[in-house]
Amino acid sequence: MSYSQSNKINTIKAGEKALRSLRDIKETLSKANERGMLDVFGPLSLSSSRKNALIDEAKRGIKRAEDDLKSFAKAITALSSETDIRLDDISEFADKLFSNPVFLDKAKIDRFDKQVNEGIKKVEALLKTLK
Repeated sequence: MSYSQSNKINTIKAGEKALRSLRDIKETLSKANERGMLDVFGPLSLSSSRKNALIDEAKRGIKRAEDDLKSFAKAITALSSETDIRLDDISEFADKLFSNPVFLDKAKIDRFDKQVNEGIKKVEALLKTLK
């Protein structure tokens, strides 16, 4: 296997890892949103504490996803000198997405969820181009 092929495989692996991280955040936020809907129907302290735990889990996932997206961006940069694949704006997107997310209410969770969806689409598109 040539260096270029190995580099491409490593880039794809980095992208797939970043994609998993983003999907994990999406799943966690979805669960937190479900708990938030239960809060609307009454002061369910168990529901609220579970929602807060899910939000904490999402925040940890955000750090993982940020690291994974930066690794993917670095791998694409290394590969771009050998191919016509370009980084596009994945690094800028990662910086914007992860700059101090705040989950105080359902609307903010929904807004962040949309940004995560945007990230998933960008990573999927880059992976499709690489494959």
